Amino acid sequence: GGASCFSSSWILSSSGSAESLVEFLATVKKSNLSWQSTELDVEAAFLKKQQATLMYTPELFATGRWGIDEKQSSFPGLEYDAIKSQNYSLGIKQDFAFGLNTKLYYAYDYMAYEKVTGFNSDIKVHDARPVVELSLPLWGGAFGSSLRARHEMTLLRADAEAYAAQSQKDQILTQAEFTYWRLSIAREALKIQEKALKQSESILLYVSRRAGMNLGEEADKLQAKTLVEAKRFEVKQAQNEVRAASRAYNKLRNVDLVAAIGDLEAVDFESLAKFQLPTQRQNDRSDVKASEAQIAMSRQSAIIERENNKPNLEIFGSYAINGRSDDNRGDAYSDSLDSGRSTTAVGLRFSMPLHIKASYDVRQAAYLNMQAAEIRLKEKKIAQNHDWQELIELLSEAQESLRLAKAIESAQQAKLLSERSRLKTGRTSTFQILQFEQEFTASEFNSVKLAAQILMLQAQLKLYDVSHDGKRDDLK
Repeated sequence: GGASCFSSSWILSSSGSAESLVEFLATVKKSNLSWQSTELDVEAAFLKKQQATLMYTPELFATGRWGIDEKQSSFPGLEYDAIKSQNYSLGIKQDFAFGLNTKLYYAYDYMAYEKVTGFNSDIKVHDARPVVELSLPLWGGAFGSSLRARHEMTLLRADAEAYAAQSQKDQILTQAEFTYWRLSIAREALKIQEKALKQSESILLYVSRRAGMNLGEEADKLQAKTLVEAKRFEVKQAQNEVRAASRAYNKLRNVDLVAAIGDLEAVDFESLAKFQLPTQRQNDRSDVKASEAQIAMSRQSAIIERENNKPNLEIFGSYAINGRSDDNRGDAYSDSLDSGRSTTAVGLRFSMPLHIKASYDVRQAAYLNMQAAEIRLKEKKIAQNHDWQELIELLSEAQESLRLAKAIESAQQAKLLSERSRLKTGRTSTFQILQFEQEFTASEFNSVKLAAQILMLQAQLKLYDVSHDGKRDDLK
């Protein structure tokens, strides 16, 4: 049960130089699959913003249609067997932020009347025309309100996804920092517990000798044995903690759980006790930013629902220059550019839901959803402020406790050194020295536990874009 059987290479291997926290986080970024996947999620989310750009980008379109119509002629005296037709168009269309929808295209129609009564051959007609079509909503989605809301919603959705993925990245690296210091502290705690075990064994040996010479009580020997067993149990617990911390460390590196781990940075107790706490929160956490984007999406969704359920009134118009030829399509194309024969149309389109109450309820539902989302965001921001305040308070308390613990540790060390000097002059006993060593070791262990608490709290600060030096490079 002693410490000597615990020095297996996969836990206490030394690489010659300590791996720093920054180096470990770099390894996590390079090797951890969860980090890599969330990194790709962030990149993909920002690329999705191009979807919003496409909404206002010109779009190429083309159509082609072929048909045969064998129904009777609509014109008295004109008889034919069938009409064969071909229709083609090619052009661009574009939506603008103020609601205007535009189409500019070139259309070509071909019609062939087969076996027309009174004619020796089929009648063929080629029509070609450049066309401009415009439309603008005046009521529902008036002047592009729905389109602008969809555009903004697309951007916000990408932001929400990016911040959600960034929050996962932050959590991964915060957990990595926890794990790094957990292993470093666990190793330090194990050394202290091993030292305490040796001290308790020395006490047992001392009282056993005295009991053998009838200079001590048997009860002292039994008490020393109990102390030894208790320290052996604490060493075993410390060994288990190092193993658990090592497994967690290797999981984040994505290597075999029993892979060797080199030396880690030692804890700088003085720095932990003196580092300046931030006076104010520098930024919102990424999960709160994601919620903000979700709320903004809810607002835009409410606008879209409101506009979609309003009556629709739209003004539209078109203008075309027509060219025709009975011979070939080339003549029709040429004629369309200089014929002067135009077609102009202007009109209005109107529609509205007849179930007015249902339409109102849908708009009201979107509004209520927006209100609920805003309340949830308010709650999340309040919770974030509380978390921040509690974090700073806990750090302040832990710092003060660490300063006191180090003062106690220094006092215990001074007491031990003084007692050792007295031992040389025969003014104290070896047993007293051994007890003082136990008290000093206990004070060391208490300082290590408080240092671990501060290191864990410091890591959480980085979720707010803050560290003790004001930077957050290791989380980017």
